[in-house]
Amino acid sequence: MDSFQETFSFISNGSHALILSIPLGASCITAILSGPIADRIGRKKFVWIACVIHLIGTITQTVVKSFTPFLVGKLIAGVSIGMLSVMCPLYQSEISLPEHRGRLISMHQFGVTVGFCIAFWITYGTFNLKGELPWRVPFGLQIMPPFIMMVGVYFIPESPRWLISQGKFSEAKDILQRLRCKKDQHDLDLSMEYTGMIQERNYDRKYSSKSYKSLLTRGIDNNKKRTTLGVGLHVMTQLTGINAFMFYLPYILESTGIVETNSALLSNGISGMVNMLATIPSFLYIDKWGRKPIMITGAIVMATCMSVIAIIQGIFFEHIPSGAAHAFKGSSFPIAVYTRDGHASFAMLVILCLYLACFALSWGSMGWIYPAEIYPQSIRAKGLGITTGASFATSIFVSQIAPVLFKNIEWGTYLFFGALCLIESYLVHIIYPETKVYNK
Repeated sequence: MDSFQETFSFISNGSHALILSIPLGASCITAILSGPIADRIGRKKFVWIACVIHLIGTITQTVVKSFTPFLVGKLIAGVSIGMLSVMCPLYQSEISLPEHRGRLISMHQFGVTVGFCIAFWITYGTFNLKGELPWRVPFGLQIMPPFIMMVGVYFIPESPRWLISQGKFSEAKDILQRLRCKKDQHDLDLSMEYTGMIQERNYDRKYSSKSYKSLLTRGIDNNKKRTTLGVGLHVMTQLTGINAFMFYLPYILESTGIVETNSALLSNGISGMVNMLATIPSFLYIDKWGRKPIMITGAIVMATCMSVIAIIQGIFFEHIPSGAAHAFKGSSFPIAVYTRDGHASFAMLVILCLYLACFALSWGSMGWIYPAEIYPQSIRAKGLGITTGASFATSIFVSQIAPVLFKNIEWGTYLFFGALCLIESYLVHIIYPETKVYNK
């Protein structure tokens, strides 16, 4: 967008990396610090505060006319994203039954993919508007989600597990009764679940520490192993290459031979829709199959997709002439090769969509489910904060290394991420215990 480039002087100051790194860095730090705050003030209040912060960030991005305040707006929004990325799966894990936990937490990933899809199509729909509207309108529309969520938070109950940790037993049981749709407060299943929560709280108070240091202790609970598994899973999720492709998807589509801007944005929207729709079937099997088989199978299929794309582009690639114009003016993404053959371009696009669908069917949800299942209640908020922070930190690394890889090893980048997927499938097989049966 010429107007966007000119307004914020992107072409002259080369600030593309900051626009990705600063918000992700803010999200990383905020995620790590979210646990103690959420444990102190409660889940609902914490989400409401995050929505207010996000609202401030989006309004700032929409109205400013220079780079520095725009970056401040991105940073503020990044703070809220870090908060919500910890709190949404945490809240879902605390209100769900163990046998439904996978499906409920998968709703978080589904919401993420819905957001990506809507954002892609809004960009496509507004790209040809006049003046500053192609970017003012998308930024302005970002105001709606936090506002809707602020209203929605009023109607959801507080986490009964958090209430019990605060000694508010009567309120916790009333909410638990409503969540389980029980008419009788003395229902056997309800009473057993409620008693189990109190016993867990009493055990944690007597034998467990709530400090960050406790995340690295062994002891009876072996929290060090839990933290290693949680952080490792989030790191591996990012190293599948998903955000390298989602962040730079229009430019990657350009390298497949889609050289017109509108066509690239249209393909971008289609890819986002595939990612969103592929998340839906996971609700059917996520709580029936084991966590490990889903991750192992997903990683192997993603590795296969990356390998096939590398082979096709390796055979049909052509170097872009030096000084040639890119589909996206002012692009800092160094697309060095593209594919001229129409059939090869179509095949690459289909396989890329298959890769996105496979991620959505496996690692997309599992990256949130598994860490939420391995921590005891006393340190769950802090544990999820650390693991989510690791996810954002790795995302920064991937977002910065992806352009370097595409510039230097070209189609070999797909082989690189494919190899990582294979390594991850092996690590999950030999290191990660199954949590479907032993979830808390």
